[in-house]
Amino acid sequence: MFTVLGCSRADSQVLGTPSDTNDHDFNAIDSGLQSSPSQTSPLPFDVYTPTSTSSPTPEVYQTSEVSAEPEPTRVVAAWQPTLPSYADALPLVSFDIPDNTQIVAFGEATHGNHEFKAFANDIFKQLVLERGFRAFATEETFGRCVQINNYILYGIGTARSAVSGNIAWVHDFLEVIELVEWMRSYNLTAEEGDELRFYGYDMQHIDINKRQYLAYMRIVDSAKETRDRRAFININDRRRFSDGWDDAKIAGFIDVIDLALEEAELRKDEYIASSSLLEYDTAIHALTIMRSAVEYTKFLIANEIANQHNYRDLHIYENINWIVEQEELRGHGKVFVFAHNGHVIADSPHPIYSIDSFGVHLRQTYGEDYFVIGTDYYENSSWTYRSTDSSFLVVDVINDTSPLINALIESGMDIMVVNIRNEIESGSDIGQLLSVTQGMGYLGGAVPDGSRVLRYLNPSASFDALIMVLQATPATGFRYG
Repeated sequence: MFTVLGCSRADSQVLGTPSDTNDHDFNAIDSGLQSSPSQTSPLPFDVYTPTSTSSPTPEVYQTSEVSAEPEPTRVVAAWQPTLPSYADALPLVSFDIPDNTQIVAFGEATHGNHEFKAFANDIFKQLVLERGFRAFATEETFGRCVQINNYILYGIGTARSAVSGNIAWVHDFLEVIELVEWMRSYNLTAEEGDELRFYGYDMQHIDINKRQYLAYMRIVDSAKETRDRRAFININDRRRFSDGWDDAKIAGFIDVIDLALEEAELRKDEYIASSSLLEYDTAIHALTIMRSAVEYTKFLIANEIANQHNYRDLHIYENINWIVEQEELRGHGKVFVFAHNGHVIADSPHPIYSIDSFGVHLRQTYGEDYFVIGTDYYENSSWTYRSTDSSFLVVDVINDTSPLINALIESGMDIMVVNIRNEIESGSDIGQLLSVTQGMGYLGGAVPDGSRVLRYLNPSASFDALIMVLQATPATGFRYG
């Protein structure tokens, strides 16, 4: 049983930034302040932390000097999508996602294609409207998604300013902006406590998570904020690679962070009384992620690639658990997770380094409540990154060896949605191919060595459903082309 359908593609205020000269700021772009007619935008700020569900007005954490008067707001026309939707080609019924599913993970075969990002957006929207999902979590550092939440929850800035320069290039596309706009539009009419939230679960950066923690601490305990800021002065993204960090220095930095965490725990009740439990949890989580990024550095410096992936995916797994817990506190507990195929695979080792990807950990914890949708392609033109000259370019790759892709080609169809369990149980021709280890398209964030970029996976052990496309096209890049 597979579903197949052919589809065709058819300025004034920069948000406040911290003054810590030892941290590098985002590459901010000019943005305008937007709000709905019934809302007044708070002052610019750098950090979002969720407020208690009993308090409709968020605390605003200011991390730079701003005027006592709020900037004027302007009313904008209702947002309208500009990219095509694939919702008709990807109805939820075609995936047969169990009702009790708590995490739906969507894996993209590349980081730079339109189709995979658009598919993820359309599936998430359906999960919101039909299944009660309220959280979108993506392969990005936790603190870097701050300004996206600022926009979708409170109308601070614009979707473009929230996305551009604030997150990694692999998300810096119009497809992501349109998702953010849709989430903002949804929240404008959502009841209190029913709003959508945008999370990052990655842990590779120090500075932005440090800022989030310190911004919170400045509100609840200014003396501790001063002490911690001084203690953290040499712990930042720039110095980790240029200041002679070694195992001993990293261990010392971790001790400093652990002390800050212990002190915060001792005064937890006092801090929560001055803010909220969710605000406290979010700030502590930011500091915990900062700790992970510091420890992760030793694998980066030693160029221990397998250990990098193992450490990163294990801590991403822990961060996704934290997001689920936060959503449960809000009365929801269902999370949509977006990542590369190599991270979400459920029951097979990472196709390069033979480690457990975070999907394996999630399957072990959530069982069948973790549902994985993978993707693949025949012909592909995708954005990617060339480190030799720090440039972005479109590359062409092909997957012409996979039995499943050959079946797609022979069918004459543009998009094929395969429910893996149903196909295997039915004994169909497609079902028999799903249990065969085969080359699947696998383009990460760097320029490939050749036109065939394949990683060998058993689809039935990796995914619960699979979307294959005859031709994948470049994502709509507003920064790169």
